[in-house]
Amino acid sequence: MAGAAKYPVALNAAVERARNADSDPGVRSRALDAKLDALSLRCRAVSGTLALDRKKAVALFREIPIIRFPAHTCEDAMKESPGIFFETLGQVFAQAFTPQEHAKGKHLDFAEEYLGGLTSLLQLEPAIRMMAAQKLASDELARLTGALVASIQQLNSDDRTFTAATNPGFMNELLTLADRCRQSWYSPPGPPSLCGPPAWTKTHRPSPPPPLTQVSSHRA
Repeated sequence: MAGAAKYPVALNAAVERARNADSDPGVRSRALDAKLDALSLRCRAVSGTLALDRKKAVALFREIPIIRFPAHTCEDAMKESPGIFFETLGQVFAQAFTPQEHAKGKHLDFAEEYLGGLTSLLQLEPAIRMMAAQKLASDELARLTGALVASIQQLNSDDRTFTAATNPGFMNELLTLADRCRQSWYSPPGPPSLCGPPAWTKTHRPSPPPPLTQVSSHRA
């Protein structure tokens, strides 16, 4: 069924005026709210399988094709919406691995593979939201945040994608994750800085990842 879907991934408005239901982009966005794009259908199959066969769910998730994010121009009113992929990644991360696999870090290997392979700024907000929804120990948070930061450092973005991705919701998610990181790793007294390297200490703490907010340096 997913192979017959017209759209590989859901689309939504890249700019506020495109949300108008009287416009072509608005109508298309409303139609795709039904989650009948190929990515949504595949993710629903994974979620439905998870309660029945965890290994099969992992295998199905791995079969999901890599999402392609084309370059956008200022004339583009729509953008890709990959949120369901990261929602499903979070479900598989939390539910598909046995206690023995957790002890070996298999769940972290799995999530790190995807968080470290981001290709678009549009993936950042749902990726951060997925991390925020997990119950992570300090060392687990450090490892996954490090993978995410490595992806950020490799991203290239056009101006339309940058503008669409760095919305208030994204900034709220980013600041929430940054605050969680500060709570997990002690930082010496002084004003916190999200844009520069924090003065981390390694005393009785896992090594933290590089600073989170380097997104603005990737604006085209």
